[in-house]
Amino acid sequence: FHWTTAGLPWLPFAESLREWMGKTVRHMALISVKFNLVLMVINLLPVPPLDGGRIMVGLLPRSLAFQLDRLERFGMLIILILIASGLWSHLVRPVLDVFLRFLL
Repeated sequence: FHWTTAGLPWLPFAESLREWMGKTVRHMALISVKFNLVLMVINLLPVPPLDGGRIMVGLLPRSLAFQLDRLERFGMLIILILIASGLWSHLVRPVLDVFLRFLL
């Protein structure tokens, strides 16, 4: 009796487990990539407390940049209103789709 004959009946199980684990790991990686893309797109929105707002302040002429910078204290309220009104998905979804098509 050899140790390989004891393990022989487990080969089909091991193969199906490897296949299942591969699919699961790929699925988890895909979810992770999508989640990080969503966070990136949200962070780049041109609302002052987010990085996109800071980029816009740096790119705009001084007078417009000053006006946009003054909105920073209302930025989170603006984001909450966009989410509650349903406009949020209309802003985020098209940009997210472009990145998803490009990266995946």
